[in-house]
Amino acid sequence: MERKGERDLLHPMQQSINIIRLDASLSSCLEWEEQAEVPDFWEFDFGWEKTPFSPFCEGAFAAYQLSVEEYGKKLSTGAKVILGTYRSTFKEFFQPSERLEIGYQEFLDHYRVKQAPHLFELYCTNLLSDYLHRLAALLPEDAIPYLHIDVADDHLAERVLLFCARRFAHFQFFFSNHLLPIIPSDGPIGVSLPADHLFKSEKYIPLLKALADKGLSFHCIPEEMLNDFWDGIDHLIIDPETMSETGERMLCGFEAAGGEIVTMGGDIGSFQTVSFEEYLKISE
Repeated sequence: MERKGERDLLHPMQQSINIIRLDASLSSCLEWEEQAEVPDFWEFDFGWEKTPFSPFCEGAFAAYQLSVEEYGKKLSTGAKVILGTYRSTFKEFFQPSERLEIGYQEFLDHYRVKQAPHLFELYCTNLLSDYLHRLAALLPEDAIPYLHIDVADDHLAERVLLFCARRFAHFQFFFSNHLLPIIPSDGPIGVSLPADHLFKSEKYIPLLKALADKGLSFHCIPEEMLNDFWDGIDHLIIDPETMSETGERMLCGFEAAGGEIVTMGGDIGSFQTVSFEEYLKISE
């Protein structure tokens, strides 16, 4: 299937990159030092590793907003701007509060699920995603927003769910240590990610590991965004147990365009499919 384009991807372990950090913390004086040359990236440091992040404090947001707006006025045309560096977990940034707990409970009630550590992580990621999008909207129109993610090698499947295009479609990524398969690659394999509350890491951990062990290039796509991100994909891996009716309708278009549907177990509707185990054997 034809590829329309790719999202940008950089890996600091692979090349030398010039980054200038800007103090955007609550205590910043917003002082700007003239640079002899334009860096590859400008990075906003909001100080959240030292000052716990409180997504509900409008006063703090106003201060960060001022930082982004003031520094943004001085950025070069088309500047690549990193809105902070994060480990592959977000919940450690959050200031515990009653409002945070109430919001988390509402999140659980909405999906009718019980408390679990990975769900609290997901809830926190949703909050931070919304917050960062609000800040990114204040950058100059031609600026390109990035996130720098320091990826740990554990729980990679859960990290893939957190950073997928469902939450960060408008950001580019700058990874260190490990690359997350969430950006269109040259490989012909796509993995459909189910709705957040239906995602089971015990299914996707062995799946992603098997693909990586085979040296196969792939990337993960949220089910509801299949139409937007499957260009270049010839083989789409899906979980029949979690596929929605809307997802099945999109599979019709994928199949009609000549794509092959690979299932993680069982058939789905009247589609012509191949099991994941069979696909791995064929790909050898």
